[in-house]
Amino acid sequence: MSASVSRDMELTSRPRRWSLLAIAFALVGSAGRASAGHSSHPCHETSTVVGRQRCHRFGAWSTTAHPLTLDFDLGLVSHRYDGPRGASGTDDINGDRFSYRLATDPNAPPIVMVGPRVRVTFGEPGWYLGYEAGYQHAQSTPAIEAQIGSEMLDAHAASLLENNFVFGMRARHDAVTFGGEVALGVLVQTYPTRCPSGEGCYDTPEVFDLSMLAEARARGDLWITPTLSIGVTAGLDPFARGDASLVLSLSEHLVPFGGM
Repeated sequence: MSASVSRDMELTSRPRRWSLLAIAFALVGSAGRASAGHSSHPCHETSTVVGRQRCHRFGAWSTTAHPLTLDFDLGLVSHRYDGPRGASGTDDINGDRFSYRLATDPNAPPIVMVGPRVRVTFGEPGWYLGYEAGYQHAQSTPAIEAQIGSEMLDAHAASLLENNFVFGMRARHDAVTFGGEVALGVLVQTYPTRCPSGEGCYDTPEVFDLSMLAEARARGDLWITPTLSIGVTAGLDPFARGDASLVLSLSEHLVPFGGM
């Protein structure tokens, strides 16, 4: 009788032991998941007061192990300058070679040209190097005279081709990046001309002016996604009177938040 009872108790205790082991494993697993979830949580308690927490800054996860950054910009540029300052050169017109000279009325308003600019930059989260190219155009120019040989012509439009190298530094605060940069490059300016009287002149030749660019810039970007930002850049050439630029750009970043 007692042997039968002990056998029944043993049979009934085995399922209980397995149930207890299963519950123990489940509790350990859930505790591990809870611990992992808590370690990656952006906020943690700083005192015994419930709700007093310290949180990571916006996008802090992007700063992990990103030694190099790569960014692509597409911008719309408004370039302001005072026009050619006594530029001269030679050009072939109708098979003949002539010297020419460009001069701008010092009392004339500045020339404002608008056009696209593309650039690519690479570097580390706090600094970058890059190359940019742009083209701007003005349908009309104020009081630019072109003397070709012995004839006086008017420059009635202007185009600007720029090729620049850029070095900049930047920092991020939440969803905003701000910084400064320096651009060094070459500007190729083209001026189509026409006769003031409309007749008796050469066939509207184009004359060129080559100049250097040295521009100091301030830039700010607003992040709209982890890899996409919109920015505004303002630049000033300290060596050229009146030369300035304003750029509105859209940027694609290979590294989220530029690794910052």
